This record gives sequence, C-alpha cells and structure tokens, in this order.
Amino acid sequence: MSQAAQHTVVADAPRLDQYLAGLLTSESRSHVQRLITQGHVRLNDGPARPGSRLRAGDHLSWELPPPAPDQVLVQTEASAVSAGSPRFR
Repeated sequence: MSQAAQHTVVADAPRLDQYLAGLLTSESRSHVQRLITQGHVRLNDGPARPGSRLRAGDHLSWELPPPAPDQVLVQTEASAVSAGSPRFR
C-alpha cells in the first residue's frame, strides 16, 4: 500500500529535493529525487522538479509507492539479506 501526504511550505527553500528529504527522514535524498522525477511529487498541483525553488505557502503533495519486491529485506538468523542479492537466490 502506498503512503500519501500533503504539506504547506512554511519558509522559502532553495531546492525541493532538499526540503522534502528533510521532511521524509527515512528516505535518502537520492530516493527523494527519483520520486520527484518519476512524478510521485507535485508542487502546487503541478509537476515538480528536484531543483524547484520553494516559496512560503507552496503546496506539496506526494505518494510513496510500496517497495518493489527486490527491495524488501528478508531477516535470517545470521543477517538481513536483500531479496535481490545473489546470496538470496
């Protein structure tokens, strides 16, 4: 199941990707950039770009898609192994 959210920008910010990575602390900035370029993030109800400048009052909305099966970690007694790794196959 995907996770959707909305946010109103409270202060000007130089880059959307940096700002959103600060809100989504569990996501890396590179992952946030991918979400933006793949169309999962909207700025003022329109398409967004990672380098978009933000102004106070701008409206952000985003949807975090569910992880792909090869990104899910499998816990074993020895360690956590990525399902996509050669060790798992």
